[in-house]
Amino acid sequence: MEVIHSWSCPRSLSTALMYSFAQRDDIEVLDEPLNASFLKATGADRPYRDEIFASMNLAKHRILGLPSELMSKGKHFILIRNPVHILPSFDKVIPLSFLDVGLADLVSIYSDLCQMGTPPPVIDADDLQRNPEATLRGLCHDLDIPFQASMLKWEAGPIPEDGVWASWWYKTVHESTGFSSPRKYPHIQYEALRFAGALLMIGVSRLLIKCCSIKDVKPVLSDSKAKGMQDHA
Repeated sequence: MEVIHSWSCPRSLSTALMYSFAQRDDIEVLDEPLNASFLKATGADRPYRDEIFASMNLAKHRILGLPSELMSKGKHFILIRNPVHILPSFDKVIPLSFLDVGLADLVSIYSDLCQMGTPPPVIDADDLQRNPEATLRGLCHDLDIPFQASMLKWEAGPIPEDGVWASWWYKTVHESTGFSSPRKYPHIQYEALRFAGALLMIGVSRLLIKCCSIKDVKPVLSDSKAKGMQDHA
């Protein structure tokens, strides 16, 4: 059995993407299987912390001390999203911290995979919303799995694979039946969020420059998008 690892920051449409993959007839999904490990290693507080440890469902977070085999086995891809959309969504449930956002971790994961000679496909949540079929076709191509049209739609409501944290985070995805159009913010609110996002990105800029150059990242993004558009044409 081969494992596909999906890495992302919180509130990046990762749950919607999990629901999308859950519609396939050849894949079983796991919801944030490292969540308990993340909470235990970092001491991060969550209102459902006790429930997680009780169920032992192990977040999208990569934590110090994970075995190196996790990175060297299976396939990996990274889902990114503009912090403008991450910040207000996360803060509705839990006060935001740099640790929780996980941008630095994504940079580290991307760098490690590149150094291993296996640069991962990178997809943008905005592309998933604007053109889900082309984006998913490109991702499936990069993962060397066939695209299935069933990935574009699902029934509203929870799925059995939801983690115990679903009642806190998944209201929107439970109301959805597919990838929705990107949200539009009022100009004043958008400018404030963009400023906050810029401050957040400053926190990882040095690490990004140190780990991998921008010129290394852009071809991966462009390549996945181009393949998706070609397959969709």
